[in-house]
Amino acid sequence: MDPGFRLESVSCDLCGSDQARVVMQKRGDLWTRTFSIVRCVRCRLVYVNPRIAADQIGSLYDEAYYRGQGFDRTIDYTRDDVDDPANRAAIGRVVATLDGALGGLRGARVLDVGCGLGTLLAGLAEAGAQAEGLEFSAAARAHCAQRGLSIVGDSVDDPNLPAQAYDAVTATEVIEHVVSPTAFLRRIRELLKPGGIFYYTTGNWHLVRRVPGTAYIMPEGHLYYFTPNTMRKYFAKVGFGVARGVNRAWIGYRGLPPALAAAIPDPLFLALSRAAGDLGQFPIGRRV
Repeated sequence: MDPGFRLESVSCDLCGSDQARVVMQKRGDLWTRTFSIVRCVRCRLVYVNPRIAADQIGSLYDEAYYRGQGFDRTIDYTRDDVDDPANRAAIGRVVATLDGALGGLRGARVLDVGCGLGTLLAGLAEAGAQAEGLEFSAAARAHCAQRGLSIVGDSVDDPNLPAQAYDAVTATEVIEHVVSPTAFLRRIRELLKPGGIFYYTTGNWHLVRRVPGTAYIMPEGHLYYFTPNTMRKYFAKVGFGVARGVNRAWIGYRGLPPALAAAIPDPLFLALSRAAGDLGQFPIGRRV
């Protein structure tokens, strides 16, 4: 099938190099051609190259996409899974991580980028945060409004968003979709107060590449694949430091029974994460 996309070749978004080696090839779901996933020789960022042209990327996120009929067949924005135990546990880990990184979440102003149906947004509000959301899907925005959640726009590029206004910005499973992680992170830094926290989740390339036939590698829309090390390099590039605390989305944390994980002191988890190297936790950003 040829949906009429164009391809464009790009340089490494992290370091600007044009030297990269192919590390995987995979067919798309919408456009049944084979895409190359490459790794930068200089900084080791993994990305799709060539990729669908930047001015066509937005067309991937149509109504079919949000029904799970686009390039990502694992999502369905028509289904509200707010009471699903796995979702509740994931929300709890984000809330606990932010609470620790901020030294208290109650009263904090938090912006959730790509808030979807608002499950995390609701969890943040329940924890006492002043929670606001951004969401590209009109249907998802309407769903959030029906739940009484605060939606302030559709994208971080909205010029009406207030600068240096947020104690924290969250972006769960978003950064792999953006055309330029550098531009995305710089914009988030503009929105954060000095000392503000940036929290995100994304797949670790070292793990997802080991899963045969993994659905996570979606070369039409998942344009970048990160490791903790490449995220630290991005943070240094755009002016983020690394916040203290345990990122409870780390598989080494969430793989344990909750009661056991709660009983292990944070310094031990941090030591385990450091020992795990690039299989350890993704760093949490702090605006410096």
